[in-house]
Amino acid sequence: MRPHWKTIALLLCVAHAGVATEAHPQRLPVQAFRPQSSFLAPVFAPDGRSIALLIPDAETVVAVRPWDRADVQPIGRIPDANVQPRWLRWADPTRVLLSAEIASPGDPPHAHRVFAFELPGGAPPFAATAGTQVLHEAWDLPLQDEVIHWQRDEPTHALVQYRDPGQLYPGVKLMDVLSGQLTNILPSRRGIDLWYADHDGVIRAGVGFGQNRYRLVVRMDAAAGFQPIVDFDPSRETGFTFAGFGFDPATLYVWKLLDGRRALYEYNLASKHIVRLVFARPDVDVDGLVFNEGRRKLIAVDYIADEPKRQFLDEQAEREQQLIDDALPGTFNQVVSQNKAHTRAIVRVAGDTRPPAYYLFVRDDHSKRADLLTSLYPTLGPDQLAPTRVLSYRARDGLEIPAYLTIPNGRAPRNLPVIVRPHGGPMTRDCRQFDPEVQLLANRGFAVFQMNFRGSGGYGESYREMGFRQWGLAMQDDITDGVRWLIEQGIADPERIGIYGASYGGYAALMGLVKTPELYRAGAAYAAATNLPAFVAANPHMFAEHDRGGTAGAWNDTKAQQAVSPLHNVSRIQAPVLLAHGADDDRVPVAHARMMAQALREAGKDIEYLEFAHEPHGFIAEGDRVRFYERLLDFFETHLMTRTSGRNDVTGVPTTPGS
Repeated sequence: MRPHWKTIALLLCVAHAGVATEAHPQRLPVQAFRPQSSFLAPVFAPDGRSIALLIPDAETVVAVRPWDRADVQPIGRIPDANVQPRWLRWADPTRVLLSAEIASPGDPPHAHRVFAFELPGGAPPFAATAGTQVLHEAWDLPLQDEVIHWQRDEPTHALVQYRDPGQLYPGVKLMDVLSGQLTNILPSRRGIDLWYADHDGVIRAGVGFGQNRYRLVVRMDAAAGFQPIVDFDPSRETGFTFAGFGFDPATLYVWKLLDGRRALYEYNLASKHIVRLVFARPDVDVDGLVFNEGRRKLIAVDYIADEPKRQFLDEQAEREQQLIDDALPGTFNQVVSQNKAHTRAIVRVAGDTRPPAYYLFVRDDHSKRADLLTSLYPTLGPDQLAPTRVLSYRARDGLEIPAYLTIPNGRAPRNLPVIVRPHGGPMTRDCRQFDPEVQLLANRGFAVFQMNFRGSGGYGESYREMGFRQWGLAMQDDITDGVRWLIEQGIADPERIGIYGASYGGYAALMGLVKTPELYRAGAAYAAATNLPAFVAANPHMFAEHDRGGTAGAWNDTKAQQAVSPLHNVSRIQAPVLLAHGADDDRVPVAHARMMAQALREAGKDIEYLEFAHEPHGFIAEGDRVRFYERLLDFFETHLMTRTSGRNDVTGVPTTPGS
């Protein structure tokens, strides 16, 4: 497996940097790698005079402050520690809305709730000295925040997707977020699973996914009937999919493949033809659209190369962004909120060694400045974090695999303990960006190796299709080939390699222990599917398109699925296993972890099992997240930091769990 030229340059650069010092980074507490900002999610009020924000504490506190002063005034709270905020926005100049994920006694076990908070006195300056309780919980649905469009002329009203009891397909209702009153707008339509509004708040498009088909219906205006635009089987046919509305009623933006990668096109509803290519990349898929509602224009398109990128389609917007980038160089700077005059903006700033922070950017005719509002990780500085390097390697069949390597500060890239961390999905991808989990592991002296194995998203249709029916097969071989390449290059100590992942990454971690037990000294998995036949049977929609790709004979029956199922191959596992799962996971039921833990115990394997009550497919309670990371670190430090020969290659680093 010969390295790519980028990899050679990386090794020369890193080796030169690593020779200078073998000093170890300061060992930081786990809590430093979770958000500890004084506030989160700042957003401008419609009049630009105030900023709403969240104060993280034992409970979620909603507060406001003037845009130009740090006089923070709490206006309400949710008295529950196990709450995960989703978004914050202003309903009008006197009311703030919060969407949050909370535990629910029903099914599903976690629900999205919308809460409303009213400013004391109705407007700034704020006279109240104590926060008020939640005023209103909108309406009794599992997902209360399926908002399609906020009504511009009635900001306390929103169009929401709504399924009446017993209804298979959703309709659309107008919701008054203060009273919870619902008004019927559009009835459900057989075969339509998602509805979309145009920029003026008219429901004009619907998308369906049933029976392995993609359906798109669109209408020109509220008085017209819906007309079918496309109806095709993505597993066998090529078509296009909905991306967004233009501001001209006849303009639709659609995603369509160009040379195998997703590109953005403009479609004309009157002529029913694609009229032009808007933007494409030769190397990666195009992602999201950025609109300027005030100017009624598409101004930018997002994509991910090795880092998040934004391509501007509008010169004025590009000039405004350049002003921000000049004031905040060397990071990815994204405007998350601004006043109507575009003279004040809240900018999210981040990079691989720059933890996310919010800045207030102000410009006028004479000057511009960027002032720090808050850092989400205030105790982490760039000098305490390890840069993530971009590289690639060749898989056994010659396929080039994009990858990322994070080497602990002060360590030369040789003979290192390594944590291999395959991503979840699996049709997502990793990139170079701030990742608190990666940085936590690097702070403890581990190099972290991530790769976008075949089947990952973002690199085009053919790369994604290479993963069809390849769970535990070629996808797993891509991970294995990367690990062996690290050993060949002398970067990884072959006696101190562990593997860890969550969701699909957890499955891949366990399959690594099964398929190549000689490679790993320890493995950990969170929320992993372990019984593949059961998982495939429970998720037919997820695997339907796999029928058009993959190796012949793979996954065609239960026996073939069992061959790449961790639960059915525990006898092959030799390394210690840390297995963790949320009890309320409705994506990968906790039974997968319980059965796997029992099978490992019965086989006499070294198994540690953690189960977190009320957690879904991830973490809501920060206390649970910290507890998991403390056990994860202790697990890998115990099994990887000391070689089997007894030589400890990370001298002077204490191993107190969670310290």
